[in-house]
Amino acid sequence: GFEVNALCCAVLLLIIAAISIAGSRTAETSSQQTMSELVADDTADAENDSPLNALRDNIAKRGNNAYYYAHGHRNDAPAWDGDPSPMKLETAAPAPREPRRHAITRYSWLDEDAKIRIYVPVDDARFQAPGACALTWTERSVTLTADLGDDVHVFAVPTLYDKIEGATHRVKPNKIVITLKKPAESKFKWYDLKK
Repeated sequence: GFEVNALCCAVLLLIIAAISIAGSRTAETSSQQTMSELVADDTADAENDSPLNALRDNIAKRGNNAYYYAHGHRNDAPAWDGDPSPMKLETAAPAPREPRRHAITRYSWLDEDAKIRIYVPVDDARFQAPGACALTWTERSVTLTADLGDDVHVFAVPTLYDKIEGATHRVKPNKIVITLKKPAESKFKWYDLKK
C-alpha cells in the first residue's frame, strides 16, 4: 500500500517536471525569435564593420543567452543636457473640463390673471453676476440656464400647461423670478405648471 502510493507520487512529479521543462524551452525559443527580429532591424541600419554591429550580431545569434544581451535594448530618452535638475519631458494640454450640469428642482409658482410667476430660490452669489442667467422660451416651453463657470444650473419646463406669448426673468439677491405672459384670449386659471 505505502510503496504503491510513493511510486505514484514519484511518477506524478516526473510528469510535472517534464511539462515545465518543455514549456520553458518553448518560451525561450519564442523570446529568442523576438529578440532576433528586433536586432535584425537594428543590424540592417548599422554599418557592416562597426563594433556595434558585432554586438548586435552576437545578440541576434544567441538571443537571451548572448553575452551582450543587456546591451541590446535601445534607449529612446532625450539626450542629457548636463543639468542635474528635473526636466519635464512632455507637456500635454489638459483636456477641457466640461461644466457639471445641475437640474433646478426647487421652485414655486403663482397663477395671476394675466401672467404666471415662477420663483426659483438661489443661495449662490454667482447667480448675481451680469449675464450669468439666460432665459429661452417658446409658445409651450421655458428654460432658464445659469452658467456659473464650472457649474451650469438649468430650470426647464419642456411642456407648459398652456400657451404663453412672452417670458422675462429678474435676478434678486435670494431668488430668480420668471414671469410668463399669458395670451390675451386666455381666460382660465392654470392648475399646474406642466402639462
